[in-house]
Parts: sequence; structure tokens; C-alpha cells
Amino acid sequence: MSFSDPHHDFFDTERGLRFRRESLMDSGGFGCELLGLLVPKEWRFSGAVNWDFSKMPPKAAASFIAASPDGALVAEQFPQAEFFWTEDPTLGYAYSQTGVQSMQPFCAADFLRRLFLPNVRSRVGDPRILSEQPLPELSRHTLDVLDAQMTLFGSISPFQTPFETRADAAKAVVEYSIDGEVIREDLTASLSYMTTHIPSMFASLSVVSWSANVFGFRAPSGRMNAAAPLFRVIHQSRTENPQWHTNYIRLAATTARDQMRMQQQSFAAMQQVRQTLNETSDIIARGYEERSRAMDRVFDDYSRSVRGTELYADPYAGRTVELPNGYREVWTDGTDYILSDNVNFNPNIESLRNWRRMEATKG
Repeated sequence: MSFSDPHHDFFDTERGLRFRRESLMDSGGFGCELLGLLVPKEWRFSGAVNWDFSKMPPKAAASFIAASPDGALVAEQFPQAEFFWTEDPTLGYAYSQTGVQSMQPFCAADFLRRLFLPNVRSRVGDPRILSEQPLPELSRHTLDVLDAQMTLFGSISPFQTPFETRADAAKAVVEYSIDGEVIREDLTASLSYMTTHIPSMFASLSVVSWSANVFGFRAPSGRMNAAAPLFRVIHQSRTENPQWHTNYIRLAATTARDQMRMQQQSFAAMQQVRQTLNETSDIIARGYEERSRAMDRVFDDYSRSVRGTELYADPYAGRTVELPNGYREVWTDGTDYILSDNVNFNPNIESLRNWRRMEATKG
């Protein structure tokens, strides 16, 4: 049996379970990493940060896909979806000129059921929702990050009208068929809402700007339990770069303040932000660092049948790495990771690379 065997979920008791670190780089924007994560060694990884300078302020959409060699197991970050809503037709027309879609706000569960699935999974057969559950802890962290971002935005471009913020998050487990095979997919959505109240001659007018972030992992239904440890590592090893998000808010605020209308001016502002020494908000940083904790319930359905995770000290990087627990041997060469149940396993015997054993730590 080998890692390329699609029927054994890429675990070899002799060679162990291997991971490598991948980075999602914003090479066309701020020139830094947006996020990093671990993926199984043999899996394919692709991702991009796409900028749209036709919008004011410029918008960045980040997405990635990590897939097993046979394409059956997939972890996917979908691009952020942005919307606005107002009942005032004049305001609605003005907002529509920014290129943002008009859509009445949904809660997180309704967004997955009524908007995401019908659009993103429109070509699958017999789609059905097996379960739904709210994620209140993720909602709280999403709101904390949103409030910190709005504070930063307001310090550069003060708000002229009152506003309110809120957030919601939920998980949905769905099944559908593709070419006669039953696929199970876990989807987690976190939504942010900002309601702006604009005074008018007769009454206050409201505009809701809202966005949705969706992460999912899917596998043939019969393989989901076995694949869950791999998805857990991908999911919980994800580390956001709060500096990128701080730069993004500063760019938006600078654009709003200076009323930039030309693409060249927007790009120049972004380069200025990139070259400036940035002070990262502690609240923003803490919110992204705690993101994985807030999403622990994503894997509750599989907690009885799969291993949990544990922190291991990386002797090369000088930091801790979250990996599945219960393995007797855990090794790293500074880039990749190997987990094995074989007590006599030593990767240095058959490799020219310098592998060092990792020890579990309490953090």
C-alpha cells in the first residue's frame, strides 16, 4: 500500500502520514503571505489572491484548493462573496455602481441553503442537507475582527454616519451525487454585516453591507470518516497573516478618504501601504490566531471515529505545529512532517535529509 493508493486515504503504516507547508501569497498586491497551512505531502495545492481594481476601493478575493492525487478528497476555500441591501432605490442605484451585488441579507445557515448551494453546487444530483448547526464562538470571533477592522478604518477615514455591526456563522453537512457516486461535503460559513444609517429629510435610510466566507471539505461518503484527520490538520493548521488584513483595511480607508477614482492611484496607494511599517492591531491578530479554536465544532460529527490533534514542538522553526495525536513517531526535516505508528520508524535510515523527532507539548 502507498500514498498514491486512492482506496486507503493516503496513510501508510510503514512510511507514516506526511504533510508539507503551503503558502497563499499575494504576489500581485502587498507582496506578502496571506495565509499558510499544512497539506498532505502527495496532495496538489493551488490558490490565488485576485485583485479587482475596477472597484472602489480595490477588492481582493482569495481562494485555494487542496486535493488528493485521485481528486476524491478536497479541501476548498471559496472566494469571499460581497453584497449590499437597501430598500431605497436611489441609494440602491448608487451602491450598484460600485459593482457589488444587491441581495437581501441571510443568516449563515440560510446563506448556505438558499444561496451558496443552489449556485455553487447547481450541477450535482439529488442535493440534500443532512444537518445544520450554528457556530456561536466563530460568530463572536468574526464580530471581534470586524469591529477591530472598522476601528482601524475609522482612524484613517472617519465615519460620517452611525453604523452597527454583527456577525453569524453556521455549519451544514450536505450530500449529493456526481456521476453516480455519493459525495459528502462539510461547509462552514461566517458572515459579517455592517448596517449604515444615512440621515435624510424625512427618515433615516439604511444600507446593509455584508460578506460571506465559506470553507468546505468533501469526500465520497464512505471515505469521509477516514479522511477527517487529514481535513482536520489542513483546517486547524491554517494561520492567517493579520498584517495582510491590516494593510487591506488601510488601503480601503485611504481610498475612501482621498476619493481615488483611477486604477493607477489605487495601485499607488497600495504600494505606499506596502512600504510603510505597519502596526498590527492586537485585536485583529488575536481574532485570526483563535480562528481554528472557534471552528472546532466543524469536526464534532467525526469526533468519535477519528483521532484528535495535539501540539508538537518543531525543532527547526522554534514554534508549535498542530498535528493528529496518537502516533508513536513524529518527525520533521524543517519542511515536511511524518507521522507513524511504527515504534522502530526512523526516516533518516532511508533519506539523505536530516529528520529530527518532534515531541508533544502543552503549548
